[in-house]
Amino acid sequence: MNGRPLASLTIVVFSALALISVTCSAQVISDPENVTYMKAEVMQSGHITLNSGSPHATAQELSLRLYIPQENGRQSVTVSKVIGPDDYDFDDDGYGNRQIVLHWGRPRLDSEIDYLVETVVEVESKSSGDVRDFPVTSVIHPSQGIMEAAYNAGGSEKSILGMLLLSNWVNEYVDYDLSCEKEAFPAAWVFDEGRGTCDEFSNLLLSMLRTLDYDAWYVAGYAYLGGKQEGGESFGPHAWVEARLLGKTHSFDPTWAESPVDATHVTFAKLPDSNFTEHTEVKSRDVSIGWEKEETRLEIVEYRESPRITTVLEAVPESVVGGKSVMIIADMEAEGCVATNLRIASCVDDGGSSLIGIEKTKQAVSFCDSARFFWFGETPHVRRGIKYTCPVTAAGGGGTAKASVSITSDIGDAVDMALSSQKIVIPGQQIDVTTGLRNAGFKELDLRVFAVFGDEIEERDLSLKHGESGEASFTFTAPESPGEYDLSVFASSGDLRSETITVISDRKLKITEIKMTKSIEAGTYGLLNVTVFNTGEETTGSVTFQFEGNTETKSVTVGKESESTVGFEFTSETEGTKSVMVSLLNSKGIYKDGWSGNVEVYRTQTLKEEVSDGIEAIIMAILDFFRSLFGG
Repeated sequence: MNGRPLASLTIVVFSALALISVTCSAQVISDPENVTYMKAEVMQSGHITLNSGSPHATAQELSLRLYIPQENGRQSVTVSKVIGPDDYDFDDDGYGNRQIVLHWGRPRLDSEIDYLVETVVEVESKSSGDVRDFPVTSVIHPSQGIMEAAYNAGGSEKSILGMLLLSNWVNEYVDYDLSCEKEAFPAAWVFDEGRGTCDEFSNLLLSMLRTLDYDAWYVAGYAYLGGKQEGGESFGPHAWVEARLLGKTHSFDPTWAESPVDATHVTFAKLPDSNFTEHTEVKSRDVSIGWEKEETRLEIVEYRESPRITTVLEAVPESVVGGKSVMIIADMEAEGCVATNLRIASCVDDGGSSLIGIEKTKQAVSFCDSARFFWFGETPHVRRGIKYTCPVTAAGGGGTAKASVSITSDIGDAVDMALSSQKIVIPGQQIDVTTGLRNAGFKELDLRVFAVFGDEIEERDLSLKHGESGEASFTFTAPESPGEYDLSVFASSGDLRSETITVISDRKLKITEIKMTKSIEAGTYGLLNVTVFNTGEETTGSVTFQFEGNTETKSVTVGKESESTVGFEFTSETEGTKSVMVSLLNSKGIYKDGWSGNVEVYRTQTLKEEVSDGIEAIIMAILDFFRSLFGG
C-alpha cells in the first residue's frame, strides 16, 4: 500500500422494505380471507457493487442486514439457504426483530457481489402472542382531531370491539391513494388529508389506539393481494397493526378492514411506526456503495382455507312491486370478534348496471359472535306482465350468501305510512319513533316493520284488516358524537320512509388552559396543569394524562360556570422529544375535550463524557486531514 495510511470509513445505505416489489408462484388463492394456514418459500436476493474512486481504493468487512420473516406465535421460520457471503449470523434490530447479517471479509471492487437468502415460513391465522412496549413517536403523535375521533369511534372503555370499530373507522375515513406510496406520512397528515396507502392507514390507526391507551404497534411484511388492490394475483408489500388487550394480541388490517389478519400476512418486522430501514456498510477508502435489490419472491407451497364468517341472507319482501323498496338483511356469525369488508351486489340490467339500486355496496363491519346488517334497495318499474327474478349476493369474511328478489308489475299491498320522531336531540337522549300505518287495500295484511337508526335495527309485527290503522313504536338512544344521522322505517309491503336526526353538541366541560414544563433534564420532574371550565350546572369529570406509556387519571369537580385545575408530575430517564396527551371526559366517560403536545428531555454531559467527545472529535479531524492528503 506504498506506506499510505488506510482510513476506516463506514458508509451506510438505507432502503425501505415497503418499496420492494414481490412476485409469487402460479397458485391462485380465491379469497385470502379464507386462508387459515399457509406454507411458503421466501427468497430475498440482490447484489452490491463497491465502486472504487481511485487507484488506492480498498474495502474490507462488508456487511448487509436484512429483515427476514419473524418467528412468533403465528409464524414458524427456517432459513433454508444462504448463497453469496463468506458467512452470516443473526442480530436484533433494537426493536426485538431478528435480522440476518451477511458478511464478506475481503469484498471485491467494481463487480457485482450477489447474495440470496431463502427462508421457509409457515403462518397461521391466530394471535402472534407478542407484547411490545414502544414509545408514541412523532409519526403517530395525535392531533386534537385524532383524539376526538378516537374517543367517538372507539369509546372510552377498552374492548376488542372498540379496537375493531377504530380499525373500521380508519378504513371508511381514508381513501386509498397510490400517489402516497413513495413516502410514509404521519398520522396527523393522514387525518387532515384523508388519503394514503397501507402505511398511512396503519399510522392513523396506531395514533388512535395509542390515544385510548392501548399497547399497539406497526407490523411490516407482505400479504397476498388477491384482487384487494393493485397487484392482481400476487403478494405485495403491506403493513397492518397489532394491539394487546387482556393478555392477548389482536391483529387489525385497516386498509382491507380485516381482523384477525389471514395467514397470507407474513410478518417481517414490528416497529413503533412506519419508519424503518435495512442497510449495508463497509470499512473502506475511496469507495461508494451501490445496492440493488431484486424482487422478493414468495412461492406458496401449501395452504388451507376455511370461511371465518357464516352469512345467511334474506330479502324482505321476497316478491315486490316494481318501483317499491326492498330490504336485504345479512345475519352473520363467527367465532369471537371479527372485522371484514361486507360487499353486496344484485343482478344487472342489459346495460350492466345493478337492477336494484343499493346506495352503499361495500361497508366495513365488525362484531363479536353474531350480528345483523342491512341495506335498502330501490327496484325499477317493470312492464305489465313481466317478472324479474333477481339474485342478490353478500360476501365477507371468506363466505358468500345469496337471496332472490322477484320484481313484478302486479298491484301491491296498499299501505299508507307516516313517520314521527324528534328531529333535534342532544347526545345520549332517548329518541321515540312512532310509525303510523293504514291498510288501504282489500285484504288483511301481516306486516313486518323495521326501524333503523345508525347501526341499530329493531323489528315489530303488525296485523291490519281492511281499512284498519295501527302503530309500531321504537326507541333508540342518540349517539354521543354530534352530527346528522339517518332514521329509516321500512314495512314488508315495500314502503320506506326516512328522515334525518340531528344530534347537537352538549359540551359543558372544556379545557381552557394548559401550563406545562416545556423541557426537563432526564431524571428530574416536570409539571403539567390542566384548567377545566364548566358552562352548566356543577358537574364531575376526569382528566387523563398520558406520557411515555404511563397513564394517570384524576377526577375533577367544577362548579356552575366556574373552573378548576388539576396537576400532574412527570419524569423520564431518556432524552429526546416525548409525546404528551391530555383527555377530558365527563362523568359517563364520554370525551369532551383534549390536548396533545411535546416535551424535550435533555441530558447534561458529565466531565468524562465531554472529554471523550473531545478526543473523538480530534481523531475524526486527523482522519479527515489524511483523507484530504491522499484523496481519500
